[in-house]
Amino acid sequence: MAHTLGFAGKASVHVQLETPTCAATDLLIGTVSVRVTQPVACSEIVVIVAGNERVAWTEAWTEKEAAGHTEMIFDGREFFRQKIVLCSVESELAPGHYAYPFQYRMPAGLPGSYDNENDQDVQAIIEYGVEGALCVRGVLAQDASDRHAFTMYAVPSLSETPSVAEKVQLLRSFCCLRHGQCTLRVALDKCGYGLGQVPIVQCDVKNSSTKDMRAMRFELVRVVEVFARGRIRSLQTVLCDELFSGVPAGRVLSQPQPFSLHGRGLYPSTSGNFVSCSYYIEVDFDIPTCPIVELRLPLTIGAPIPDAFSPPE
Repeated sequence: MAHTLGFAGKASVHVQLETPTCAATDLLIGTVSVRVTQPVACSEIVVIVAGNERVAWTEAWTEKEAAGHTEMIFDGREFFRQKIVLCSVESELAPGHYAYPFQYRMPAGLPGSYDNENDQDVQAIIEYGVEGALCVRGVLAQDASDRHAFTMYAVPSLSETPSVAEKVQLLRSFCCLRHGQCTLRVALDKCGYGLGQVPIVQCDVKNSSTKDMRAMRFELVRVVEVFARGRIRSLQTVLCDELFSGVPAGRVLSQPQPFSLHGRGLYPSTSGNFVSCSYYIEVDFDIPTCPIVELRLPLTIGAPIPDAFSPPE
């Protein structure tokens, strides 16, 4: 709980972090600087590390013979909070400049930071911050505090084997004319990738049909699910795609195909109580006059790889 305690103009606090990012089980390192111009009565100088999660969206419906209705669905919580006492003060803090370095090891199992940026009019945020403040008998001085946000990277839980998808597709045009079959198999080279790494998709296609496959399209799809008050909303967004050559009739293709991941809103995979963010690569096989064949490869995206990732503009 924070209150205005009359410290304005007498004391100021500044928080500085060594880096703006941190991963679960890593050390969060920083310094709380305090400048005092007049004696202030306080009991402690503290730093608080906290994580918050919140979601909100609007649902609309129309009842029979009635006007339309809208309802705001929302929920949130502070799921993590740790107070660290940097200095105990007996009576008052004398004028001067003070610096209090701190280190705190982040617990395992915390969700990673995420911001849906109001995509599809849905607010979905997981955020972290560290706050330094003067404290009087357990009450934080709102007018002698400073908060610094930082990005948290979750340690992903990876499956034991990379994703594989396969299908034997009987080709028909206009639902009745048969053209033979295609044997399709795609597989990822790893279970997970850091931001900046390029997945390699092994493509094995045996086109035993009389139809040329025009193209293969790869799409990176982000799936965001939000939960609040018993309601669920699922958002699917194609972040990037790429077109590759198809396979002529009667031919076989077996080759690794790199697929660069990029796009606005590309965050590491994460899962909280109200927000989850996951990904899959959809591979579409385009054959004229036949329905498009889809295969999906779930993948986990982790923290950026140094010197390999540039945030999208």
